[in-house]
Amino acid sequence: MTESNPLNYLFRIDDGTKGITKEQFLTRYSEMKAAGVNSESSIFSSGVEGSIEQLFDTINKSGDDNFIDASEIAALASNSTDDGENVLSESDLVKLYQDMADNIMKNYLSTSPEVMYNTSMSKFGDHPEENTYIQDLSGQIQTLQDLVTSRQITSNSIIKNLEDQIADVIKRNLDETNDANKKFKDKYDKKQQELNKYIRKSNENEQKLREAAAQKQDAELEIRVILEEIQSLDQEKDKDKIADLRKELSTVQKRFNNAKEDVDSYTEKKEDLANKISKTQSELSKMSNSDILQRLNDEKNSKIQELKQKIADEKEKAKNDIIGYNDKINTLKQAQAYAVQHTQEVAAKSAESLNFESQSGRKTSFKELSAKGLKYSSEKGQKLAQDIRSHSVGFIGKCSRYVSNALERTGLGHERRASAHMMDSALRGNGNFREITVSSLDELKSLPAGCIVVYEAGAKGYNKVHGHIEVTLGDGRACSDGVTRNMRFAEGEQMHVFVPVENA
Repeated sequence: MTESNPLNYLFRIDDGTKGITKEQFLTRYSEMKAAGVNSESSIFSSGVEGSIEQLFDTINKSGDDNFIDASEIAALASNSTDDGENVLSESDLVKLYQDMADNIMKNYLSTSPEVMYNTSMSKFGDHPEENTYIQDLSGQIQTLQDLVTSRQITSNSIIKNLEDQIADVIKRNLDETNDANKKFKDKYDKKQQELNKYIRKSNENEQKLREAAAQKQDAELEIRVILEEIQSLDQEKDKDKIADLRKELSTVQKRFNNAKEDVDSYTEKKEDLANKISKTQSELSKMSNSDILQRLNDEKNSKIQELKQKIADEKEKAKNDIIGYNDKINTLKQAQAYAVQHTQEVAAKSAESLNFESQSGRKTSFKELSAKGLKYSSEKGQKLAQDIRSHSVGFIGKCSRYVSNALERTGLGHERRASAHMMDSALRGNGNFREITVSSLDELKSLPAGCIVVYEAGAKGYNKVHGHIEVTLGDGRACSDGVTRNMRFAEGEQMHVFVPVENA
């Protein structure tokens, strides 16, 4: 498993395959759950774990029971576009959980407990499965309760991700601000260095200008002195000296001309440097990174505001989703309460109408229970029947253990024996039950919920060493570690029936 995103691995379609089979999906899920992969994700929470098959079925909308294909996974990944359309994330699970909750309620045509009960019972034909319906409601209620937890986990994850994004925006803004300040400082320092260079050159030029001006002035004075001396000499008598003075005058004149050119050049350069200094000083005074900093700050504040709004929206959406789940839970609980009450009323009426006459006279019949002031307890019977039905797993040879566990869980007894056929003697001492006679298979199947039937070893084909024990469900079926409609009637002492009573 090398995927950086565990959700992508969970929903990965291998090359050359049609899609992900339910078996592959459940196997991957179990492996990742066991390995603690991405344990913070709501899809790996204990709540979703119990509903993972229903989650698979919710994703599978193509009608093919065996696969979820690429288009269905793409649809799941596009539930949210916050993270990119091809990336599976907690945001995408929000819609999936909502669909799961909606699918649960699609089983019913109404939110009326009575209509829901009648609609569900009509699907079973001649054999209404009240306990199955009640158990289904329990499973659906549990799934929705799990979704409440998972939705909160999802919301926390989404909010944490958004808060992390806010922290990242703040950090990135600080980095960009520091970078902008550094760039500004580098630019400012560079301009300051340029100004300093101009000032240095200006000072050097000024020195050279002064030197050139002094040389010009000296040459000019020297020219004047030579001219005056020439004028003072006799042109004929001092002819040779005048010639020498004129040569000297020519040399000094050249020095004067050079000095003058230097003065003119340095003067021009002085003006140019003065202009550059003035311009650079002006540029320095105008330099600022406030606009950049303001833009960065505005971008930061805008993004943070956007993310905070998403957090507020997510909190509101999570709250509404959870309210919606709880509304569905309340609807199902009301339906369950109605079904339990209705089933108890039907069972009580059925028990009252039963008239199990004793053939042998050795045991008490339903009619004789009433004569003794004892009455079938619908409450105890329904509680025991519902409990053992909810824990049944299929026949695994543990009937006695499953019945004993159900008695303990419901507070109706602590009887445990090494073999099922030994439970009759134990139950005779349990004040919550009274033994009755049953004279036919029809009477056996007509027993209300919560009656315990004990078979002797080898009776009616049951285990030759341990016998068998089961609890009636009130609809012609019985349950221990598994559920059966094939109840078996045994005559005489081969079968013992115990009915839960009210005033034990």
